[in-house]
Amino acid sequence: MKVKQLLRLLEQEQGEEFKDFSITIKLVDGEEIRNKEVEFTMGAHTGVYPDLVPEGEIWLDNSLGKNDLIATAKHEFTEMMLMKFLGVEYDKAHDMANDGEIDLRGKLDGEGEDEKE
Repeated sequence: MKVKQLLRLLEQEQGEEFKDFSITIKLVDGEEIRNKEVEFTMGAHTGVYPDLVPEGEIWLDNSLGKNDLIATAKHEFTEMMLMKFLGVEYDKAHDMANDGEIDLRGKLDGEGEDEKE
């Protein structure tokens, strides 16, 4: 699912609740987080880790390269919005987020090698 399509759908379906929602994306020490939650890999949000990630936050592992950060941010955002505002179950939201992430990674691959800045 493309982010623009998702945002339009969320605005139509949720109106003011969606407009008042804000998101903070934080770079976190992935190794430190894995010491608390072994399944944390590249990113996380409240919908999947409610006891770990505060409401309205997306966490990304700070060891990721630029392209991984961009693709993972899109994945986590899409998944979070589908779950929070549209009530999509995790497995389906994850699959839909994967589709968008794969598409974006194909475009990012055309820009060059994934290097950490």
